[in-house]
Amino acid sequence: MRFGPVGTLLVGGVLAAVFGGLSARAGPEDSGNREASGSPSRPAATLPSTVAPSATASRPASPPPKAPKVPEVGDAPAKGPAVHRAARAATGNRLPDSRAKHNYVGYTHGHSASVSFVVHGGKVVAYLCDGKAKAAWLRGSMRGGRLNLRGEHGAHLRATSENSKITGLVGAAGRSFRFTVVGVKRPSGLYRLSGDVRGAHLRGGWNVLPDGRQMGLLSTDGKAAPAPAIDLASGTVRVAGQDVSVQEVTP
Repeated sequence: MRFGPVGTLLVGGVLAAVFGGLSARAGPEDSGNREASGSPSRPAATLPSTVAPSATASRPASPPPKAPKVPEVGDAPAKGPAVHRAARAATGNRLPDSRAKHNYVGYTHGHSASVSFVVHGGKVVAYLCDGKAKAAWLRGSMRGGRLNLRGEHGAHLRATSENSKITGLVGAAGRSFRFTVVGVKRPSGLYRLSGDVRGAHLRGGWNVLPDGRQMGLLSTDGKAAPAPAIDLASGTVRVAGQDVSVQEVTP
């Protein structure tokens, strides 16, 4: 069957309309098919979720240093030089430093005799002498400012140390002597001699007092007599025409 020119145009228009409708329906379906098939779609670009901290952000402040603990009443006593200094400051009493040697010399009450002490490391040596016939060596210790010493033939001494002084009572040779002596520096102090000179055994002790006086006894083969004076410049004493060295006493 043949169509004329007008018929041909009408048929072409109908076919174009049909195919156009089919193309319009196929577009959405193809898009849905792509989504259902799982074909990946490119995600939208996103910014990082973390933000660098500001350079000017303040750092947490360090905790302040702890103040030193102040001992309270009832605390266990600590040890050491700093504690001794604190104890002396708190009590007002000056106790001897146990690391150093301390010398004390003075007269007994009434000046009838003299007594001296050497204190070192808690150990104590004392010498009582009247410079005539009586003398006694005593040894012991000092704890908490209290001294308890003993010597030969029942000699004994009790005393306390406070504010660079030692005060107490000593008993020897059947007599008792009260005393208060003070701390001294060389050449004052306690000296002794022990040795043999020309076959004789010598044993002596000297209290050199702050006023320069010396009180001592020298025993030769067990017989005591007033001791000759010490030459403090040379540290010697002359015995039987011979110069003999004396020593400072150390506990």
